[in-house]
Amino acid sequence: MLAPLPPFPPEPQPKIEDALLARLDKIIEFSELGDFIDAPVRTYSSGMKGRLGFSIAINVDPDVLLLDEVLTVGDASFRAKAGSILDRFRQSGKTVIIATHSMPLVRRRCTRAIWLEKGTIRMVGDPPHVCSAYEHEYGERKPDRAVGSKRGEAG
Repeated sequence: MLAPLPPFPPEPQPKIEDALLARLDKIIEFSELGDFIDAPVRTYSSGMKGRLGFSIAINVDPDVLLLDEVLTVGDASFRAKAGSILDRFRQSGKTVIIATHSMPLVRRRCTRAIWLEKGTIRMVGDPPHVCSAYEHEYGERKPDRAVGSKRGEAG
């Protein structure tokens, strides 16, 4: 028995640009750029670029989200909002990979940590253990705190 052939011509797949345009209002709202959204990106601060990039990334509904130091930009309110989104992604079974030097962020948001040094894996394990080893190697641990947050609150 032969398997049925796919339709010809193939059904058109939506382009990523179309998907982004459909979500443009959500992207702008989450990024908190307001009227600055119409300014040339070359005039954006690094924080504005980071917020816009993060907003786009979460609105294409990826199965794997790779973030490189993006949660170190923006104010405490944006970081808390972004952290909530990351928690929601993780709870829905999606993979979130964060490349960062922020040990408080790793402790707060990660379930597993990998310490890379010059392209080599130095350690893999639970975040408190890996962070402590990293801090022992590179100096004493600084207190975990975020501007404008109280102990026990997301920050």
